Amino acid sequence: MDFLCVARHNLDDQFYTDGIYMKNLVIVLVVLALLVVGGKYYIEYSYKKELDQMLISARSMVDARYQDLKVGYDGSLTVTGVVVKPAELDHDISISKISLSSSDRFLLLRGKSYFKDGKFPDKLNLNIDGMGFDSAMFDMSTDTKPCRDIWSSYAYTQIGLDRIEADAQFGFDFRDPYNASMNLYYQDDTGSLSMEWVFDSGALELAMVGGDTPLKEISLTANLNAEVSAAVGEYCAGVFKISSEDYFNKIIGSAKYSFNSFGVDYGPEFRESLVKFMQGGVQADLVMKPSKELLKMGGSRSMKSKDIIKKLNLKVSVDGLAIPIEIKEQEKPKAVVKPKKKVVYTAISVGQARDYINKHVRIQRTKDRSPIEGRLLTVTGSSLAVEIYRYTGVMTYTVPKGDIAKIELYEVERVTPE
Repeated sequence: MDFLCVARHNLDDQFYTDGIYMKNLVIVLVVLALLVVGGKYYIEYSYKKELDQMLISARSMVDARYQDLKVGYDGSLTVTGVVVKPAELDHDISISKISLSSSDRFLLLRGKSYFKDGKFPDKLNLNIDGMGFDSAMFDMSTDTKPCRDIWSSYAYTQIGLDRIEADAQFGFDFRDPYNASMNLYYQDDTGSLSMEWVFDSGALELAMVGGDTPLKEISLTANLNAEVSAAVGEYCAGVFKISSEDYFNKIIGSAKYSFNSFGVDYGPEFRESLVKFMQGGVQADLVMKPSKELLKMGGSRSMKSKDIIKKLNLKVSVDGLAIPIEIKEQEKPKAVVKPKKKVVYTAISVGQARDYINKHVRIQRTKDRSPIEGRLLTVTGSSLAVEIYRYTGVMTYTVPKGDIAKIELYEVERVTPE
């Protein structure tokens, strides 16, 4: 019995001790939870305050507002219900959600100080979801000559797209410093575009003070909506008053169109692939691996367009099929040589003047008076009537024969230089 009493007493002590530990643990967890929640709401308050101040400062240029700002326990930041209206414009941009996330959950807590000394988190992503804007704001067909290149062909309002809905993502990944990458993805009603830049992040600081650009590769993938492309074809065909088929084949497929879009012509096979791309429904891929010479500080300043393109080491494919490239620089049109004027004077007598009615004459007058030049109208017994030009207009001037020292017929000959 004594043994059982002792065991029970020890068990009661253990439960008592465990209860104290559990109670303390719960208290610690509650305190930590309060700190986390309190810290979260403090960060939210701080960022809301800073964002509000920024919007107030920018009010003269843009009217911007948002519905809510939230900070996640994972260190992410989300802003919802964003509406931006540029000053003096009747159009606005609406965004359903903007979210920022990174590999470091303490990024928001440290704020701007995190980026001192060029430091970045290993990964960072910015997402813009549900963006909508009036196409009139970004209508690319403001050129006086629309449909001459890719950029002026997409007249959104002309093809019936009054409002554009889009999503975009931007991010970078520095986990491998020698092959760090930045990524951009954009998608709207017309198609999608994704780009990636690969570079040596360790050389970024050197590049900032005048070193070579540490870029290794640029890749781009794009596609166009076939229905939108068909509408573009109809609109541009109307501009040229031709069929849609002729627009794609004769305008987009021409060397002149390629020159206007890219500065150089890449050859007939590239132009054929450009036609396919502009008709929509295919995927175009482009990869560039710039040479070291091109990436040197100021290295491209003295280069011609075709040399820059060559040193980009460009590769293009459409739906996985590689496209051969023949780089040709646009030739400057030859200067038009205008024929020069040569005036030939032939002396005639006053008696012969009647034979040269409606011809141009120059009459030298006596007493060092200024000569009279113009078209001979009439000849009478005592005078000659000449049509002359003055700043006030055309007038008839009568020259007495007694005042004529010399009369000359003059003709203008056009001589083309060799």
